Amino acid sequence: MEYIIVENQVITGHYASDSIPEGAIPVTDFYGIVGEQVSYYNPDWTRKSDIELMLTGLMAIPDGYKINEEKTALQEMTEDEKIIAGIKDLPQGQKIEDGKILPMTD
Repeated sequence: MEYIIVENQVITGHYASDSIPEGAIPVTDFYGIVGEQVSYYNPDWTRKSDIELMLTGLMAIPDGYKINEEKTALQEMTEDEKIIAGIKDLPQGQKIEDGKILPMTD
């Protein structure tokens, strides 16, 4: 029998034995990671996708990327989006106004 141990909402062990100790959670074909929070998992103990974790704020979106409109994958930001997000430097003689990069004026 396969089981996991959870302490303080973190998976602390994943084991297999002839019996399940008291307080352990029985699982089948568990492919999780010891040390992760239980919030990373669905009720059936399948791991949520990285996109789901990013959408819920449990995992950071990598710098220079955003989640696509369909909310199904990461896509690289445009150069302007990277500048507006502060990932790249604003070119000299330019300014950000209303979420757009524009030439500076006197």
